Amino acid sequence: MKLYLYLLILFLGSGNLLFGQKNITGTVTDAKTGQPIGSVNLSAEKGKATTATNQNGQFSITINRMPATIKFTHIAYESNSAIISKYPEEPLEITLEPKVKSIKEVLIEGGKYNQVLRRENFYVSDYEFDQDKMWVVGYADKSILKPQLILLDLNGNIIEKKPAEGRTKLFKDALGWVHLMDAKSMVSVEFRNQEIKIGEPRDFSGWEQNLFDLQLVLGKNGIFKWVYNNGIYEEYVLVDFSDTVAIPTVIHQSYDREKFGGGAPAKTFRHSSIPDIPSGVWGVEFNWDDYTPFLNRAQEQLDYRPILTHLYRYRNNFLIFEDRGYNLWKYDLTFMNPEKMMIVVPKNAKNPDLLQDPVTGGLYLYYTLSGYAYLANIDPFTGATQYTRKIENFMWIDHLKVYNNRVWFTNQGVNGSAMMNLYSTELTGN
Repeated sequence: MKLYLYLLILFLGSGNLLFGQKNITGTVTDAKTGQPIGSVNLSAEKGKATTATNQNGQFSITINRMPATIKFTHIAYESNSAIISKYPEEPLEITLEPKVKSIKEVLIEGGKYNQVLRRENFYVSDYEFDQDKMWVVGYADKSILKPQLILLDLNGNIIEKKPAEGRTKLFKDALGWVHLMDAKSMVSVEFRNQEIKIGEPRDFSGWEQNLFDLQLVLGKNGIFKWVYNNGIYEEYVLVDFSDTVAIPTVIHQSYDREKFGGGAPAKTFRHSSIPDIPSGVWGVEFNWDDYTPFLNRAQEQLDYRPILTHLYRYRNNFLIFEDRGYNLWKYDLTFMNPEKMMIVVPKNAKNPDLLQDPVTGGLYLYYTLSGYAYLANIDPFTGATQYTRKIENFMWIDHLKVYNNRVWFTNQGVNGSAMMNLYSTELTGN
């Protein structure tokens, strides 16, 4: 008994109060945006107690003694700590500062640019890759009366040609099929028995929209992208093809998180009606106030413009890019506890978009700055930039893609008459 009392007095005098297990709860948010952060790792008591926040940034961790230090870590944020000296009466509110990543860590310039169809008098309208081949559609002899479809290998050698029957756009669906399109219909194309085969025209009666919405096929499941309200709000949903009565599961919502407090306001948002422009009267002094409603509507269109998103698969993760805020959301195969990574884009950059090399899986942030196009290689696990490729001497770039470690793009060149050519170059500048 004396020994027990001695140990008890010694312990109480040490300042570490034993009080039994207690659960500490709270929420972790982004210090810049105020949005919750999922997949934040928590550790207490020298790492003995660990947990992570859920997709709403909420956590619950058990500690056995006070004072205790809880450390909060995330790969895309600076670490933070909270010292708990007594049991808190309210849930903790923890903020994390985003890590700043340079978009120009390594800048690659120069390199050799190859022009595809160099010997052909051909205006390139669109192109699409098909494994080790490439479909190119446009106008032979630069004449709109001669739409033509050409199949090439990746070295630019022509395999076969065929009239395109007025269709000068290409679309590759999630199943890997390539289609020729115009404004009203589409036809499938394939190379079979050493010949280009063009299917029967199908008008846009409904089923084609499913092809555009379908983003990925995962066995018996498919992921669709549904766009609402002029593109202001988008949903990614998982659909079970084997169950005809299955209810689609929403796995992600995309919207401007700075302008809307949540998905519901973004989903129901409607632009105001376009007001009439006052007609001028000769001899009457011009009054800008008469144009205010129209100018306000124009500004609203700029402030609430459509969001651009993409879904990609990288190893055992799904990645969703949003150009509002330059967020990159990473999901595991169960679509639980997403991790948000912020990609830093240079100031005054325009037209940002995220591309994936379908051969290597590499991710590249595309943007234009001061008249030049740039491709920044993005680490899919951290959002950090590994190197940036500058595309030089081409001022009217369009249809830029990444395929098999090369950059491909069309460029409007002027040589006597307008001419759209297709070029490619190595990502590393060789």
